[in-house]
Amino acid sequence: MLPARALLAQVNLLKAFMKGSTNCMQKLSVRGTLTLVVIMLMLVTGNFACAQDEVSVPVTPVPFPAIYYGSVAAEDGTAVDQGVLRAYAGSELCGALAFSGGEFGKPEEEPYVQRLLVYSSNQELDGKEIIFRVLVDGKEHPATIENGSVIWKSGEKREVKLVMSAEPAPFWDLQEHWAFATVVQLVDKGIISGYEDYTFRPDHPITRAEISAILARAMALPPGNIAMLAGYSDAPDLPVWAKGAVASALEAGLLKGYPGEDGSSAIQPADNITRTELAVILGRALTLKTGDRQAQAKDFTDQDQIPAWAMEGVNLAAHKELIKGYPDGSFRPESEVTRAEAAMMVARLMENVDEQVAP
Repeated sequence: MLPARALLAQVNLLKAFMKGSTNCMQKLSVRGTLTLVVIMLMLVTGNFACAQDEVSVPVTPVPFPAIYYGSVAAEDGTAVDQGVLRAYAGSELCGALAFSGGEFGKPEEEPYVQRLLVYSSNQELDGKEIIFRVLVDGKEHPATIENGSVIWKSGEKREVKLVMSAEPAPFWDLQEHWAFATVVQLVDKGIISGYEDYTFRPDHPITRAEISAILARAMALPPGNIAMLAGYSDAPDLPVWAKGAVASALEAGLLKGYPGEDGSSAIQPADNITRTELAVILGRALTLKTGDRQAQAKDFTDQDQIPAWAMEGVNLAAHKELIKGYPDGSFRPESEVTRAEAAMMVARLMENVDEQVAP
C-alpha cells in the first residue's frame, strides 16, 4: 500500500508515459505498449483501492492515562516520609508510584518529574471513582482525599491531597494475591472474615472449625443447638466463635466426628482440613441444597490414594468443579487446603447452588 504522494507520482508517471517520446513509442510494438499501459493502470487503481480500504477502517481511540500529583500526609498533618502510592478502580490496581517527603509528582510545572499514571487495559475507567492506598513498611493503608473525590477522566491532570489512615487496610496481605477479588466478594457478603491484625493469611491452612463457620454462613444454615456439642469429647476445645457454626454443620450433616477407640467421637476443630475432607464436605453441602448426587467418576493420577469412604464425595465435588485437580493430573488427597483455596471452593459452591435453585 502506497501513501497519497506516491500514488500521485504514479499517476504523473502514467501521464508522462502516455505522452512519452514518439521515438520510444515507435520502437515498441502495439502489443507491448498496451501491456505496459495495462500494468500501470492495475498498479495505480490497485493502490487507490487499498487507500480507500484503509480510509474505511474505523479507528478506535486509545484513552490517555489520568495523571495525578499531590501530597500524602498522616492523620496528624505531618508528611508521610516515604512509601508507594497505589490507585485502584474497584479491586484492580491501575497505577502505582513511589514517593518521598510527603509529595509525589511535584513540582506541577516540571516536565521531567514522574507522576502517578492511572489506566486499565481490562476495564473501561471513564466515570469510575479512583481509590488511593499507601503502602508503608509492607502494609497498605487507606487514604482519604482532602480535595474531593477523584473520578477518572482520560488525559486529566489534577492535584490530589491525601490523608493516610494510621490503621492498615483490611487484608493488606492479600492485595496482590490471586484470590483477592474472590475473597473481597465473600467478605462483602459476610461469608468470610480475617484476623484482628488486619490480615487474611491467604496461604495459611484452614481448620475444620474455620471452614465450618464459613459454610454455615455460605449455605445459610439454621442456628445450631450448642448443647449437642456435649456429645463430643473435644467440645471444650472449641473456641466460642465457632460453637454455633460447628453445631450447625454437624446437625446439617456437613461435618462428622472422628470415632475414638473408647467409642467417643471427636470434632478435632483445630486440625487443618485436607483436600479429601473438604471435597466430601462440599459435596454434602451441594446435595443438601440442590439434591444433586450425580457425578462422573474422575480419573486422577493418584486415584488409588483417595480413601474409599471419600470417593463418591470427591467425584461429585470434582465433577461440579467445586474442587479441581492439578496440571499434572493429580488430586493430592492429603494436601492441606489454604484459606485462599477454601474461599475459591466455597465461592464455586455458592455459584453452583444459585444456578440450580434459581427460580
